[in-house]
Amino acid sequence: NENIPLTNIDNILDSFFDPISMAPTRQQIENGTRVVQYNEIEEPQNTTCSISLVQFQPESEVMEILFCHHLYMKNELENWFIHNNRCPLCRYDIRNYNPRQTNH
Repeated sequence: NENIPLTNIDNILDSFFDPISMAPTRQQIENGTRVVQYNEIEEPQNTTCSISLVQFQPESEVMEILFCHHLYMKNELENWFIHNNRCPLCRYDIRNYNPRQTNH
């Protein structure tokens, strides 16, 4: 029966409230999104970026989440993914995206 030093318990308790990174990896972002010019999208889900509230222009470079098809300004969504893993509108977790699934 080993005794656990109190310093280890203190370290565990101190780190208990540390934030857990929820950011998707670069690979998960690449798998779950695509970058496209706004005017190439036939039936866009939204006409403005819900992060920046900027209206898309025909030549805007947008990032589309492949599962839900929500659109964002590319830089805004990339910045969002630094601290988040979900679509800002529908909360879909892009880390779960599998291009072989066709149920959506």
